[in-house]
Amino acid sequence: MNELFEAVKSKVGEFLIDKEYIKRGENDFVKKEKLHKREEVITFSSVSGKAPRPDITSINVSSGIYYKQVNSLDKKIVKDFLNSYPIVSGSIGHFKNDNSGYFSIPIDDISKVDIVSKEIIKNIELGAFNLFNKYSSIKDILTAIDKKEEWLKDFHKFLNFRESIKLAAMYNLAFDKNKAIEWFISTAPDNTKKEKTLDLIQQEW
Repeated sequence: MNELFEAVKSKVGEFLIDKEYIKRGENDFVKKEKLHKREEVITFSSVSGKAPRPDITSINVSSGIYYKQVNSLDKKIVKDFLNSYPIVSGSIGHFKNDNSGYFSIPIDDISKVDIVSKEIIKNIELGAFNLFNKYSSIKDILTAIDKKEEWLKDFHKFLNFRESIKLAAMYNLAFDKNKAIEWFISTAPDNTKKEKTLDLIQQEW
């Protein structure tokens, strides 16, 4: 156990619990919503220092939006590791409006827990909460994809056939099955499995 990492995580965790997040497992804090089983997840990780500074621990924090109902629909069409993936996730620093980038902060002494925790909380507020507020619903996410927003580039700039199934599931929940099918026919990349996938969507959703 890394004493510095645990101390900072505990301190920041108090802030998150006050914001109605619950601790799940060792390193996750989660806020759940009933609609479409949305989950806002903040995850902590650490990297221990190496020579010549083994005393330094780098603390990293990421955030992600999950929709369990999207993943459930997705799983009815194809079963793979992507069934458990978030819709959008990344370092909290990536989701800041200004000075965005990967967030990692070093700590080398227990006396610095408070100042490091405050810096993490500030970046959670500017980054993670910014992400969660901007995309507060599936419709928000779909609108952002239509606008080709950078945070969701996997669904427009790099859209592949597999991701298009998850996106169709989002249309199904936000609108209805007909809209999902209409979107899938017109937008999903051509693939030898497209017709079979359409049949499964008709049957399973």
